[in-house]
Amino acid sequence: MLLRYCFSIVCVTVALVVTLFLFSMAHQIYLMLFIAAVVVSSLYGGSGAGLFSIVLSLLCTSYFFLEPFHSFMIQHFADRLVFVTFSGVLLLVWWLSSHLKDLNDRLEIRVHEKTLQLERAHHQSQENERRLRFLSKKFNIFGILFLDPKGMIVSCNDGIEQIFGYPKDDLIGKHFSIFFASEDISKDKPQQELNALIENGCSAEEVLYVRKDSIRFRAQVFNSCLKNQAEEIEGFAKIVRELKKLV
Repeated sequence: MLLRYCFSIVCVTVALVVTLFLFSMAHQIYLMLFIAAVVVSSLYGGSGAGLFSIVLSLLCTSYFFLEPFHSFMIQHFADRLVFVTFSGVLLLVWWLSSHLKDLNDRLEIRVHEKTLQLERAHHQSQENERRLRFLSKKFNIFGILFLDPKGMIVSCNDGIEQIFGYPKDDLIGKHFSIFFASEDISKDKPQQELNALIENGCSAEEVLYVRKDSIRFRAQVFNSCLKNQAEEIEGFAKIVRELKKLV
């Protein structure tokens, strides 16, 4: 905190030294230099440091550049008008600079949060792929599905393609209700299944499914609700084993 105000002192001091050096050539140059000091102080140190630099700038202006010199008393009306106008300009610049800094800080926070979300999503995707490879090697006679929290298929193994007859690439992004019979879909059974998983965590059941070629079959299904360390639902895993084809 103290460093911000020290930086303001440095900015105003630099403006003062340069202005004193150039004052004999351009009496109004102090306007631009002190305005620059306020802008830099506000952007670096925030609104408090910006206000502090305004106070220092006005004191320097009154003492060194308005008659009578080396006094904080301003005798002439024209100089008073210049002082008041200059004060308003500095306050306006301070407000704009502080507002810009606040917007930039909020933007940086949002970018950081989005970056963390993308990193978590990438990590989860890699974790799903690792799980899928592991399960595929261990249980190559089973169909394995990973769903997102809405029931959309995010990945599956070759067993799913063999059991249901759909190419894997055609299934990614589809809702898992594509495997259910029309009468079960009308009864909202897929969503009921997900709701039960959210409540219970896991389940094992025998389900009627429909292949791509419209052949119905019964399958044994093991379901699990996947959660992260914060107990937030990240999706669902389903292991499917075909039992018997029906007419």
